[in-house]
Amino acid sequence: MESPPERPRRPFEHLRDAAPESFVGSTEFQRILWFAGLAAFLALFALWVLGREQAASVENQPAAEAARPPPTPAELEARRNELYGAFEGALSDSANGDDFAETPGYLRLVTIVASFSPDEVHARVRRRVDYPKAIAEPDLWRGEFVTARGLMSWMGAEKLSRPILGIHDVWRGVLTDPDPDAPDGIVIDLVTDPPPFEERSTVVDVEGVFYRTVKFENRRGEIKEAPYLIARNFRVVDTKETRPASFLRDHTGATLIGMAVVFGLTRLLMYFFQRRNRKRPVSRTRPAATDFHAMFEKHRRAEDRRAGPRPPA
Repeated sequence: MESPPERPRRPFEHLRDAAPESFVGSTEFQRILWFAGLAAFLALFALWVLGREQAASVENQPAAEAARPPPTPAELEARRNELYGAFEGALSDSANGDDFAETPGYLRLVTIVASFSPDEVHARVRRRVDYPKAIAEPDLWRGEFVTARGLMSWMGAEKLSRPILGIHDVWRGVLTDPDPDAPDGIVIDLVTDPPPFEERSTVVDVEGVFYRTVKFENRRGEIKEAPYLIARNFRVVDTKETRPASFLRDHTGATLIGMAVVFGLTRLLMYFFQRRNRKRPVSRTRPAATDFHAMFEKHRRAEDRRAGPRPPA
């Protein structure tokens, strides 16, 4: 009697009862999690570095001055005496509140300011124009290298009576809204050609010498008084570029804390999934118990086939 054919062996039969491994607990997921956390950390770090680099370009800008007591009459008199010798006497033939006038001192000051390089003017700047203080105490500002920022309301060329150092005209304009207390703006005479800009929509930085205050009639027929600068440097401000720099400069601590939190959460999640993966029981099929009786019967049948038919009893 022939033995029944053996059941064919199925591939991966030993894994039929094993529970499939979750992707979340796999090594590949942990690697993806690690690289995602590292990428987020590097992105925050790059933004922080970029913000510091952009902030470094304006960190030398003078800050607004702290409040101080008003000057005494003796201090004002001493300051006025100093002005007579400043810039080779260029400030001695004009007074605060005068109208626009092309005096010899004005032409001399234009010549001196134009002779400076942009870097020399920038290095000499120590103050940012404070509109209320400049109007209230203009003699304390005259002859100072200053900077101002605002929207260019308008600008046009003003021809000089005679060329000086190859300069045939200056560019006269008004910076509006440099600060909330300066509704009438700041008047500038730029001794170089300005770069391209759009009036009433472009923010610019100017650097130069505080000449005096000037009274003039505006387009509405009103008499106004404003600070008057002889400017050498004129730079268009990229407001889109300065926004991230300002945010990161003002929130440096929060950025560093965010970087630490991202790194910590990444490590915590990796530890959690690794721990859960180690605790999960692995289901493995045990090999079937050996049936010695079946083996004996199989061996006996094979021996009977080799021995041939038995004789009758």
